[in-house]
Amino acid sequence: EYGLRLLTRTLVVALKVATNSSEQHYVAYTIQQILVIVNDTSKSQEKENSSKQVITENSFNISNEAKEKMSPSLHDELRSANVLDIIEPYWESKFNEKSKIMASNTTQPPFFRQSQSYYFWISRWCRFMILRANEDNSSTWQGLLYACRTVVRSPSALSVSEFILPLLVLERLCFGTSEDEAAIMEELKDVFQLSGSQPAITDPLANMSHSSKQKAVTTAFNLIDTLRWWSNKETEEGSKEKSNLAVSSISYDGKSWKGSMCVEKISDLLDTLSIESMASAAAAMGLHARALLCLESKARAQLATRIFDSTSAQSKDNFGQMITARHGLGSELLEGIDISLLKEVLAKLDDFSTMKASAKTDKILMFDEDAIRERESRGDWAGALTDYERALQSHTNTERRAHLEKGSIQCLLKIGLHESVLNQVNGIIHASKKLQVKNTTTPVCHSIPTAVDAAWRLGRWDTLDNLLKEYNYNKGSADSEVIFELEVGKAMLGLHRQRKDEVDKAVKAGRDAIMNKLSVLAKDSYERSYPSIVKLQCIREIEDAAAILCDSDFTDNLGVIFDLANSNESKGWAWDIRLNLISSFQRSPISDVRLALSRLSGDKKLARDQLFTMGKTARKNGLFDLASTYFAQCCCTLDPAANLSKEILGDIQMQLAKLEYHSGQSGSALRILGVENIKGWSKLSEASVRSEALKRLQTLLGQSAGGSEELMLTDMAKRLLKSTRWIAEGGLQPVSEVMERFQVTNLLQPKWEKCHFEFGKYIDSLLETRISGVAQHEGLSAEEDGVRKYVFSDDMNCQNYLIMAMEQYLGALKVSDAHVYQVLPRLLSLWFEYTSVEGDETEKIREKRKDRHETLMNISTDPTAFLLKRKNEANELFNRSVRSISGEIFYTAMPQLISRICHPNSDTCHAVQTLLTRLLLKFPAQVMWALAWVRNSVDKVRARTGHEIFAGAQKSLLARAENTRRLDPRKKMILEKNQKILAASKNFISYLINIAKYSPKDERARSFKLGKWRGDVELCDFIPPIQSALTTPIDPTSSIESLPRFRAFHSGVQIMSSKAKPKRVKFYVVPGAHSISSNPGLSSTKSPEDIGELHFLLKNEQKGDLRKDARVQDLNNVINRLMTATTTTEEKGKLRRRLALRTFAVTCLSEDCGILEWVPNTESFRSLTSKAYNPQAAIYSKKRHGRRLANFADPNLKRNYESCQNHYFKRGDLTKAARSFELHFLDNFPPLFYWWFVHHFQDAHSWYEARNNFTTSAALWSAVGHVIGLGDRHSENLLIDTSNGSCVHVDFDCIFDKGLTLPKPEVIPFRLTPNMIDGFGPVGAEGIYTESLKSAMSVLRDNRDTLISVLEPFLKDPIIDWKKIGRSSQRQGVTNASVRDVKQAERSMKVIDERLRGIYNLKNPNFTKIRRSDHVDIDHNEDMSRMIPLSVEGQVQKMIAEATNHENLIQLYIGWMPWI
Repeated sequence: EYGLRLLTRTLVVALKVATNSSEQHYVAYTIQQILVIVNDTSKSQEKENSSKQVITENSFNISNEAKEKMSPSLHDELRSANVLDIIEPYWESKFNEKSKIMASNTTQPPFFRQSQSYYFWISRWCRFMILRANEDNSSTWQGLLYACRTVVRSPSALSVSEFILPLLVLERLCFGTSEDEAAIMEELKDVFQLSGSQPAITDPLANMSHSSKQKAVTTAFNLIDTLRWWSNKETEEGSKEKSNLAVSSISYDGKSWKGSMCVEKISDLLDTLSIESMASAAAAMGLHARALLCLESKARAQLATRIFDSTSAQSKDNFGQMITARHGLGSELLEGIDISLLKEVLAKLDDFSTMKASAKTDKILMFDEDAIRERESRGDWAGALTDYERALQSHTNTERRAHLEKGSIQCLLKIGLHESVLNQVNGIIHASKKLQVKNTTTPVCHSIPTAVDAAWRLGRWDTLDNLLKEYNYNKGSADSEVIFELEVGKAMLGLHRQRKDEVDKAVKAGRDAIMNKLSVLAKDSYERSYPSIVKLQCIREIEDAAAILCDSDFTDNLGVIFDLANSNESKGWAWDIRLNLISSFQRSPISDVRLALSRLSGDKKLARDQLFTMGKTARKNGLFDLASTYFAQCCCTLDPAANLSKEILGDIQMQLAKLEYHSGQSGSALRILGVENIKGWSKLSEASVRSEALKRLQTLLGQSAGGSEELMLTDMAKRLLKSTRWIAEGGLQPVSEVMERFQVTNLLQPKWEKCHFEFGKYIDSLLETRISGVAQHEGLSAEEDGVRKYVFSDDMNCQNYLIMAMEQYLGALKVSDAHVYQVLPRLLSLWFEYTSVEGDETEKIREKRKDRHETLMNISTDPTAFLLKRKNEANELFNRSVRSISGEIFYTAMPQLISRICHPNSDTCHAVQTLLTRLLLKFPAQVMWALAWVRNSVDKVRARTGHEIFAGAQKSLLARAENTRRLDPRKKMILEKNQKILAASKNFISYLINIAKYSPKDERARSFKLGKWRGDVELCDFIPPIQSALTTPIDPTSSIESLPRFRAFHSGVQIMSSKAKPKRVKFYVVPGAHSISSNPGLSSTKSPEDIGELHFLLKNEQKGDLRKDARVQDLNNVINRLMTATTTTEEKGKLRRRLALRTFAVTCLSEDCGILEWVPNTESFRSLTSKAYNPQAAIYSKKRHGRRLANFADPNLKRNYESCQNHYFKRGDLTKAARSFELHFLDNFPPLFYWWFVHHFQDAHSWYEARNNFTTSAALWSAVGHVIGLGDRHSENLLIDTSNGSCVHVDFDCIFDKGLTLPKPEVIPFRLTPNMIDGFGPVGAEGIYTESLKSAMSVLRDNRDTLISVLEPFLKDPIIDWKKIGRSSQRQGVTNASVRDVKQAERSMKVIDERLRGIYNLKNPNFTKIRRSDHVDIDHNEDMSRMIPLSVEGQVQKMIAEATNHENLIQLYIGWMPWI
């Protein structure tokens, strides 16, 4: 097996990449020899055994006649690996070895300290061990290893050496002498002694490149990983069998090594290696994730005996209380390691959350350096500069001060103080030259590269030239960043001198420096590589400009740079488009280069545009001082005498106003915009308003007020809208004047979507304020049942506000879909709520408040008649406007529209049905899935409505097809086909429902065979209900080919083992544009035309409702959009980019059946925990494996848990119950999930990224789950994506705090159990998890209005009963209004709104049922404290404290498994 892997995975690749015939021959000869060994025919095996006594260099020089035919099994193995055509010719080849290189190999260890390159080291080391193995007749692997004696000489076959190195080492450890073992240990120690400092000139390693050193360290770690993996595998197999271990899986000749000997030898080798040295070497070579893993491994090893060894006296410590103290092992997991190295590694990984937590854990304050690193990571250069200055005042060490001075100068450069940079560096240079009198050598000023940057940005070319001459460096040893900065300076100087050769030379050197650094960074993450990629773009743009700027005729074509920079053609540079593709926090290097190129070209307009862009970016990033500097420079480029466009000056004024406003100077900001007072404009005609606006703008801009009239009006509208928003937010003017300002803005720009949106939001806020005010005036509460309808029906102002809000929202949707997810849900909610108000519903309240009702409003007519009139106005407004709004916009609100197909108002109901018919007509392949369950509803009225919608769409399709007969035959064919699809969809959906409800006679059956679906259309006419295919509507007459289609069902269906017995179905899919010759509908094999296969879960819910799951997925998609769109200055978007919920499509086929998109590569949290084990624990320790703690069938587990709970539920002693829980569960089942990540993700970077994915996704789910009251979070409803570590939650039936109504209430905000915390890393919940949770809660709270507008339709959906009424009520024909708990929906909305405002309102119902007997004082102020909004940080800390409180965990249902 090992030989086959060597052949198929390594030697074939080496053969392909060989650079010359000599190297090809090395590889080919090895393939020829390996083939003889792995051939498993009986005769070749006999020959192999007979020749096994002594193997020399001629042992495998077998003549062609002596070879037997290749065995069928080997032939099949090579064919299955797709390498038969490549390898088979070498079965008949006759390569011979001419040289006696192995016999003459006199090089002796140690090899690393004598090598000048990575190739020489690994090649010599492998050849030496191969020779030693060949001399040892007892070696099991002698023949296979000796066959590789030539290939290790090839530089193109380094992968072969790396592949066989672990086997060579293990072979020498087991069969070699003590000298061999000592040589291996010494070799690895030499590699791990590498550090970041430059070795002495006399040291041979001085000539080894950084890249070679990094490869050597990586190979050494891979060697250790492989050996450790073999050892762990054998140990685990032995612990299961409890017998002698045998490594039979890696022997080929009938012999076998004793597994115990392998494990012992590997353990001895690993014990001799210093983990601190390994971590230091990894950090020095840029392998920061590997260094972190080493440090964590050492820290955990120190706790293994104490916690996991049941025979240790120390294991009696109360581990349960230990993890209570810090939501994890905390300080216990960081003792005995180099904290300074840990912080250095975390800083390199940009993990400042863990770094801060580790500082707290170590019971010390953060160093100055820690604070500085954090500020620099956030882009807070001014704050970092202040910290550097403070540090300089407290440090006297010369070396330390030099480091701090360099950092402070870099901060000056970042905040644009280039003159200060040059002054400080010049001062340092002069001071260092004075020291030359006393010293033989001149101290090097390490800030010169920073000064070089400042010089070319300022255009100080003489200064730049002097600085470049001042700084001498060795390109072989200098830092890549330093080389890049200096070479860019040389390139800029070459451009100034118009010397193309100098530019080309500098560009090449700079690019090589960045590529060398990128080769290391790319192994960590794309995020860490991103700045280097941006620098490569800088090099590219300098190179592009050099071809023009260095041309002798350039002065005659000054505008060519401007034209190329703004051209989007194939030969253009497209500066704006490229800049928009780059993160706003990484644009600075490119912007600086472009500004310098603009100035070198002499194009003032291009330089002005660059300065404006840089200022705008700086403002958005929160760098207000830097933004002010750029805008001031931009203003200096304006020529008052020239007739320039007013646009740039107007834009500068807008940006300056925003700067003032964000600095707290709202009055100054309004004065800059110059539109504080426009009173009376709304009474003017449209032409007069436009004239006044132009006059005002002419006054503001003066001579620069040129340009078209339309551009000037747009500028004025922007000023008005921005100032109006600020005035409304600050309450600086009365409502009437704010309304007037919005109206004037609409007059100036009637088709501006943003204005309609902002105006609608403002009116909406007035509406809600009016409702609350009227209710309060009447002595009522707006949250009381029926009060909103009462106010709507009787208050004219509320009705006016509602109609106005609808007008503005509809106006926004007519123009654009920019705010569709905020506008449409709210618009539909207002419309549905208002038109559902009936006069008789509010009559009771009206009668009760008769004495005060007269003060509410003065309606001359009958209130009921007036209400009916206004409702008709709302319906007419919607019907009139909807014709001008595209169907794609309403597609986003399909669930909300479907929920009101049986609206009590007949006109509203008709409008909804008409709109759904229109959507089904336009997007039949997608909308049919959303409407599928309506036709199969148990409610007869709803089912009849569903049939009418489908029938209406089919009728319209046929009519359109008839009308287009003579116009477009292709379109006619598509229309007729869509009609057939809609007609056949009923039968297809019924077929899927039958699969979901199928129950085999044998209850133990786990699969069954499908019967073929028979319909009027082919299966390939349907698109699969997956999220990617249903998210965006596709017009079938244009681009339906972009969607995949079904080809066939797999004939076998798997029955899942869960209680509901869902069915897992597999489909084969083909591309949408692919034509299928035959479509059987069923298939057991994949076809060449397939693009893949899709898996679905067909589920029949007896108690739950899959429509809840579908709605929650819709909400999650909205939250993902918010996470992507929202940015904060402080975090620079680093955490935000990683925060995303994993979603999947849930399509309802009826009230109780649905088809769910299968999430691949997922496994339950409980299952993965049961597979985890701690390799540092004793082999037979009961605490080593996770299978014990996740074994729900263990009767002792259940008995002990119930015993713990009885202390509280039966005796009221919650304190004792929690302590008993700690003793029997947390002490006996210490967490192990950390090790699942270590074992599953072999690569250190993959491990680190997966763990971070798990942590950040768990944090986001925690935030969302708490806000919407997501319960039933047992260990089977939490899935882990085993490909990347992220969390995936399933089963959303228990939502909106329904978990509090369970027999044993779920009294925690979310799942945060010991094993989850263990998976977060050494600082538990206090590092990335807490910061991610803060980030998520900040986004949710900042977008409270958007989330409420999305959630409100869900809760007020009359179709779904969130409290889950009995299905019998529906079958009895009870109307939705009679079974709908409106009061509960409004209460849930209030709870969600409070949580989005920072109030922790999760109440434990057990506290009102069970009286405590443990003499714990009851906090009578608890209810009062729950009414106080907390800050984001306070709310997060409260949530974590409640989620990890053992007194809460012990109250949960045993199936929840709170100890996992």
